[in-house]
Amino acid sequence: MRRLGIATAAALITTPLTGVAAMASSCAAGSVSSYTMSGGANFDCSVDGVTFSQMSVSPTNVTLTNIVPYIANGEYGLQLNYSAPAVSTAGTADVDWTFTVTGSLLDDIYASLDASGGGTLTENFNPNGPANFTLTGNTSTTETFSPISSTTVNKDQADPIGQGASSIVDAFSVTTTPLPGTLPLFAGGLATLWGFRRKRSKQVAG
Repeated sequence: MRRLGIATAAALITTPLTGVAAMASSCAAGSVSSYTMSGGANFDCSVDGVTFSQMSVSPTNVTLTNIVPYIANGEYGLQLNYSAPAVSTAGTADVDWTFTVTGSLLDDIYASLDASGGGTLTENFNPNGPANFTLTGNTSTTETFSPISSTTVNKDQADPIGQGASSIVDAFSVTTTPLPGTLPLFAGGLATLWGFRRKRSKQVAG
């Protein structure tokens, strides 16, 4: 009976964890095409708990190089490397980078742009996250927001005639907020275990 009680308590404690989706494989340095195969629909990878999926990259007058993991100052993400030359004809060098990011739970975003002159990076979020923002030149920003589990990010980087750019970074930090429903079930498991132990102690005392 005692073993049954312990097993029941253990099941109650571990039940919340069984509902957690398995973490995607770790992101690794690779070609842009390896991150966007099948239109990104069948690809996902994680950088320390921050998962990127459904990725697409659309270049205009840009030579794509690779995507590498980015980890710094508690931010976990990806860096898109490319060559946007100082175009001498009418038009712009442009790269559009879209992906879905998930984590438990995301509470800020770090974005940076390595661009000479007047290159700009516009960042949009759907359906939630920080306010949309724009970076210009060689610069970066960190935006905090109420914790969320997922958002779709669109980054549009453009360089006017005579300018150039080479990389974009997008990274996130996560909070340690417990998963909903985990603490009540965990407490219930401990209470059950304590109850069986108390009953056993009374039987021994009797």
